[in-house]
Order: sequence, then C-alpha cells, then structure tokens
Amino acid sequence: AYNLIKGKTVSNSALYRYYFCKGMLLQIDRKYAEARQHLESAAVHADINHEAISQKGAAYIAIGTTYKGESRYQEAKDSYFKALLHFHSSDIYGRVTALNNLADIYRILQDYQTALKYIEDAMALLDKEGVTYRYLVLKQTYAEIKLLSGDD
Repeated sequence: AYNLIKGKTVSNSALYRYYFCKGMLLQIDRKYAEARQHLESAAVHADINHEAISQKGAAYIAIGTTYKGESRYQEAKDSYFKALLHFHSSDIYGRVTALNNLADIYRILQDYQTALKYIEDAMALLDKEGVTYRYLVLKQTYAEIKLLSGDD
C-alpha cells in the first residue's frame, strides 16, 4: 500500500485509511511507538465526522490504546479525552468506546469512583438500545470495577 501512495497525490480519505490500518497492525504486534506515529498521521488526514464514524476520534482512541499497552496511563487518558472532543455528538458508539476506555484506565489506577462515573455515563448512552454486544462489554467493565472496589 505504501508503494501505491508514495510520491502521488492521494486523497485524505485514502491516507487516513492507510495510516490507520498500518498503525493498528503495528499495535497488534506491540510496536507501540511506531504504531502511534502512523495513528497520529491518520489523525492529521481524518476528515470524516458524522454519526457513523468520526475518524479523528477513532485515531485518538487507538493512540490511547498504544499508551495503555506501555502502561503510560496519563497519556492514554489524555488521548481518550481528546477522542471525546472529536466524536460527532451522534456517534454514540465512538463516545461509548472512549468512555469505556477511560473507565478501564481509572480501574487500573484503582480510582474506582471515577471509573464508575465513566462506565455509568457510557451505559446511559446505550440504555435506549437494550442489550447489545456493546452493552455487555460495558456491563463487564462495570462488574470488574464494582468487584475491585469492594462494592458488591
């Protein structure tokens, strides 16, 4: 893919897709610093932002996950908060993902009250849909936080 875009005029959409996918592949290989470089380039080229997808928000969530993989929790939180700023107000799933990730970071840091706040905010966004896969993921995070905080 790189050879196809190198030295050519390429749309932002294609560049976003290339950098995002390359960053995600590097993240899977736990090459976090290199993944972050590609994901940051994806964020620069992100220009789609509507209720179905917020490219910049998705890139910042992925960047946060690279920091989480390195146990750099403050940077991960910063990226997740930045993602929230870039998600379209109607992009419920993107916002829910960012809130769930924030809850998970606060759980890791043993700040259970803050973790509960973010996971409850995420669940409130999904309440209208009933039980879905995403709702079950949130309930799992919620249960882990409650268990670790000693609150049955």
